[in-house]
Amino acid sequence: MGEFPQELYRGGEIIRRQTTFWDIQTIDEATIRVHFDGKVEFSFGESGFPDVELASNHPLLTEYKSPKDSLYVASSVANPEEVLSDLRSAAVTYFSSWRPLARYLNDQISAERLLRDGYGLLMRGPREFIADAAAICCRYGIQVSVLPGGRTQTLLSALILGQNFVIARAFRFEPMARRSA
Repeated sequence: MGEFPQELYRGGEIIRRQTTFWDIQTIDEATIRVHFDGKVEFSFGESGFPDVELASNHPLLTEYKSPKDSLYVASSVANPEEVLSDLRSAAVTYFSSWRPLARYLNDQISAERLLRDGYGLLMRGPREFIADAAAICCRYGIQVSVLPGGRTQTLLSALILGQNFVIARAFRFEPMARRSA
């Protein structure tokens, strides 16, 4: 089980998905088993992928490498839709379109209602993103409080295969024997 296989860089297809590994067929028809050690998250959309990246610094990893702070609002706003539109744009920029704003919003109450009512937990997320969100709220005249969070997991990496990804502590690549005809 070895280093990152260079043939993956040209793309391929995920042909088998299990909890602890995925089998990938490259465009050269080699099969590689990717083992995930300490998997914390994954997303699978389409089996084919045009490119691959193994990253230790990526927008997908931000929420694991940064403390999660909480943003509370303490005043109302007449135009919550505009605030949410700006927050959505900030999320697209901050997470490079990998994470939607909805992932961080309070799921116990609609954000529009919370902003209209003017009190409560609006969102929880990576410290830098919450700071940006607080600044956006302040521009609309909303009084906010940010409570610091804790716990980070700095030793994670992301294997990104097109729009698919796995976040784990480590990845191991195992070339599989070619089947004879």
